[in-house]
Amino acid sequence: MKTFKNFVTEAIIDQDRGHISSQIFLNATSKNPTLKPQVIRQIKNGMSVIEKSTKVIDYVLVGSILTRRYRDDADIDVTLLIDASEDELKSVRKELSKINGITVPNTSHPVNYFVTNDKEDYERKKELADGEFDIKNNKFIRKPIFKEFDVLKYMSDFKKSIEKIDLMKTNLVKNIVDFETMSSASRSNIKYMRFDLLKKLESDALEISNLYQKLKQDRRDAFDRPITPEDIKKYGEKNRLPENVIYKLLEKYLYLDFLHKVEDILGDDKELSPEEANELVKMILNK
Repeated sequence: MKTFKNFVTEAIIDQDRGHISSQIFLNATSKNPTLKPQVIRQIKNGMSVIEKSTKVIDYVLVGSILTRRYRDDADIDVTLLIDASEDELKSVRKELSKINGITVPNTSHPVNYFVTNDKEDYERKKELADGEFDIKNNKFIRKPIFKEFDVLKYMSDFKKSIEKIDLMKTNLVKNIVDFETMSSASRSNIKYMRFDLLKKLESDALEISNLYQKLKQDRRDAFDRPITPEDIKKYGEKNRLPENVIYKLLEKYLYLDFLHKVEDILGDDKELSPEEANELVKMILNK
């Protein structure tokens, strides 16, 4: 029987495909691969939606799809620098929900757009990416450098993270089942009990939201701080710092997806209404 460590090791290390995605690129095994016309067409179609409300200053393709280690459903990540105020930026980001996640025809790869109005932030995102691809001129700006990856260095921290999330999810599911059981209660004392359960759900959701924010902030902090000689010796580069690798592993195994969905339902006010509690019930119990 495979152990947890064996499973994750095989899933991560054995992902080297030997070349970039032939679903996305023409001449994927050559020195100068180019994006297929249908990929460029879909990227431009999505950008046209963004350009209805703001000016796009620059845009670039980044992410694992440019590397030899890509998932079968890896995103085509397009980062855009736009000319927009903070309020306009928020509005554009809301519009992204209409175009993000649409799969390129005849592929398993969806296009996702990320926008910023800060040139420094834009340049930083490019610098931290594995590679950069110029969509407009259909050529690499910077090719990823393939390096062997030893996931075993991260197993202990990764296991602690998923155990913590699994425990949070178990508590949430328990309280959701109890909450749903009392959904049709009419007696006043049971209604009070249901209110108490609503508050427990709110506490569970807030704990999950706080963990999600911490994981994202820890990753940002890791990239922001200067890399030390010890880090270089042990990990080689910033992309392989534990905070980033753990984050990417949690993303790969859909833990981040769960955290993000709970945070979205909780909302910015960090208070759980009965309607939002019902959304949690539907999400967890697949109703």
